[in-house]
Amino acid sequence: MRFIFSMLICLLSITPSFAADFLQQKAQGMYQRGADIQVVKSSQTGVGVIALGHAFNGDSHKALELARMDALKHLGAYLRGERVTSTDQATFVSNGDECAEAFFSQMTTHVDAFLKSAEQVASGRSQKETWVAVAVTQRGNAVHGELDKISSSNEVKAKGFGSLQSGQVKARQIALGQALRNAVEQYLGVSTVSRSTAEDGGNLRSGVSAVSRGHVEKYSVIKEYVANGQYVVEIAARVSEKENGTSLSAVKESLGRPSFFIYTKDQRLREMLMEVLSDNELPVTAQESSARYVLLAKVKKQKYTLPADEKMKGMKTTITIAACDSKNASDALFTVKNDPERSIEVSADDELLERNSYKYALEDVQKKFVGQINKTLNQQFNNGAKVIVRLIRFDRMRDVDELRSCMEDMPLMKSVSVRPVRNRIAEYVLIYAGDPTSLQLEILKKSRNYRLRGLRAKNTRDGALAFTF
Repeated sequence: MRFIFSMLICLLSITPSFAADFLQQKAQGMYQRGADIQVVKSSQTGVGVIALGHAFNGDSHKALELARMDALKHLGAYLRGERVTSTDQATFVSNGDECAEAFFSQMTTHVDAFLKSAEQVASGRSQKETWVAVAVTQRGNAVHGELDKISSSNEVKAKGFGSLQSGQVKARQIALGQALRNAVEQYLGVSTVSRSTAEDGGNLRSGVSAVSRGHVEKYSVIKEYVANGQYVVEIAARVSEKENGTSLSAVKESLGRPSFFIYTKDQRLREMLMEVLSDNELPVTAQESSARYVLLAKVKKQKYTLPADEKMKGMKTTITIAACDSKNASDALFTVKNDPERSIEVSADDELLERNSYKYALEDVQKKFVGQINKTLNQQFNNGAKVIVRLIRFDRMRDVDELRSCMEDMPLMKSVSVRPVRNRIAEYVLIYAGDPTSLQLEILKKSRNYRLRGLRAKNTRDGALAFTF
């Protein structure tokens, strides 16, 4: 994945502020003209490409992220030679500049690498529309400096933003989480998926989803400040390509140190699993309602006598562990099981026989079990968790649409879809990058800004979030 840009040795260093002002002015002009892509060239930047993305979401946090992903989608499409809009694309003319020709050739050859180095150069908001401009330039710091470092190092710098409309504490939390996700995207790349869904009445809903892999092993905050109504956090991060790595302290911290509830009828197994989770700094709770994840564990024991010695007994044990999200119990996150042949123990002492067979069984599955937990934590932090929400006994279909709009406008909400309504029950499927354990309360707070008067929370047996009037 690492690309060595040998031709960049012919580029000169520039004063960053001049380049930033130039790119910002160009981006402003593109927005006024309605352009999505423009090739630029100046003595400060060299040759470069600016891409604009748009979002119409009411929440400022989500709108900025959607607009940025839209801009990256346009930039990637342009570099791959795809048509971005119905208007003519901008073209690059080298005028005999060999360094510029080499740079543009490298951009179109190594699209993913240059998408990683794209920098946000401008943003704005007009009525309900939010726009973001990203750029890749010949002499930009991200290209000239960071990419050649990344080729031999897994350390990157990243920036995150959070709107101060929700308060400084929440804004900082959102900005830090975004910076951590951006660090992974910059180092390992990101897959962007656009979606358009036709709904009843002919309306069309569109969006952009981002899917990334890997995780931040370690990070430090370089700088944090307030600018243009946003809280900004800049970090230096060490990124790993492994999804199930063990150094997930940054991910756990951003997820609010999620806890586990162990459901099993076997007390010995419960105690052993609690020890494994504790050794891996994974909190265990005795209350299922406060847990982020539920572990369903069961044991199958097979005892037999030995023909050669009736006093001696043999035993093999099968341990099966399934995990699910407490807010979506219907879908298993993963299931692991040991090889019972690796758990065989022979002894005349029943207590020793069972204790050792359990021990061997858990040792056989423990590495896979912890690895799956770490992989799940990392994937849900990067891409969001699936959460089920139900609206029960509503009076009008307008209530269903209004609650959907309310949830779509929430920070860290990636997508909201509605299943067919049955028996006056509307079921929503959410992909949420925040903490689902506090989502019900956050939805109630947000609903005050919508036509959802009288909305209240309702308990369910399966852990799904439910509301009624």
